Amino acid sequence: MQIAAAFNAKPLSFDEQRQQMRANPLQIQFTAADRYRIVDTNTNTVMAERAYTAGSAISYRGLQIQFSAAPRANDVFVVNGNQDGLGDNGNGLRFVDLEKKGITGPGLGMSVGEAYLNVVDQVTNVAQQAQVATKALEVMHQQAVESRESVSGVSLDEEAANLIRFQQAYQAAAKSMQVASQMFDAVLRI
Repeated sequence: MQIAAAFNAKPLSFDEQRQQMRANPLQIQFTAADRYRIVDTNTNTVMAERAYTAGSAISYRGLQIQFSAAPRANDVFVVNGNQDGLGDNGNGLRFVDLEKKGITGPGLGMSVGEAYLNVVDQVTNVAQQAQVATKALEVMHQQAVESRESVSGVSLDEEAANLIRFQQAYQAAAKSMQVASQMFDAVLRI
């Protein structure tokens, strides 16, 4: 006689495993100092019966249980679902998920990391534009100086115009740095 059996199921995700464990509380009952059994408290069904070595961890369906002192015969430990969420890592896991979740930007489609990189790109672009503008103004200044020196005498009107132009360039560069600083502060507040 031959018997064949098959089991076809998809693996459970971490959240599905956690929810399943919460729905099925269990007891660890020590029948002796070196033996224990795992009992489903909903159905009072013995799920496993195993040997125990003091100091080692009990492993059951992804759950690891470690005791600080050696259990004795007739000790019973209840593993329950922590339904109110106190002491679990659910908030920490949700916080880690924010790295991938779209919570900011146009249409809330960007993650925090993507938004930060976007702001850094914008600040970099503004800084590069300020550098290009500074170099262009330096060239214009040099040309103005050379032009002035080629003509005898000094034109006060030209000098005043150059002074105003450089002042405006400086103010534009300062404004771009101020905007960059404000954007960086906004990212840090996220």
